[in-house]
Amino acid sequence: MQRNINAESSEGKAAKNKCREKAKEGCGTDMKGAESVIDAMKPEDCCQVYEIEKICFPGTSWTLEDFQASLNVPEQYYAVARQGALILGFAALYMMADTADLVNIAVLPAYRGRGIGGRLMEALLRKATDARLCEITLEVRVSNKPAIHLYERFGFSQIAIRRKYYKSPVEDAGIMQRHFVYA
Repeated sequence: MQRNINAESSEGKAAKNKCREKAKEGCGTDMKGAESVIDAMKPEDCCQVYEIEKICFPGTSWTLEDFQASLNVPEQYYAVARQGALILGFAALYMMADTADLVNIAVLPAYRGRGIGGRLMEALLRKATDARLCEITLEVRVSNKPAIHLYERFGFSQIAIRRKYYKSPVEDAGIMQRHFVYA
């Protein structure tokens, strides 16, 4: 997907600084006993989702404006993992006719290994089933073994390799796919 590259206004910089501070509030916090809730991304979540994107995918992150604009596109669905006011992770599904691309799953590093990625995946699969999609396709760095394991656990299998797909650092992508069968 092509990313927007825009000159940043002082108002945009101020908004991004506010987002950064909000994300930092949760980075060292351990909210043991507090359960996260998975739901659809709301406009007020975009700042934290943008910061998670930058933390998890440095050098390749989308802009805040990309996330804000996605809320107005019915074919794009974003799920977030929320614990109180803190967003712990997000996942994105782009639907086209009867197929979709799983474009992102990201969880703050301090909250990984707690099942949040799996719960976000479940939310995307529910959305896919509700939309009666036939298949979901995704790309994953071949070195990202935890993500590959998560995708395999949810019925995805590798169908191809896309050479030198990722930049910073350059790396191949495994293309994975899951099919849906309805009665």
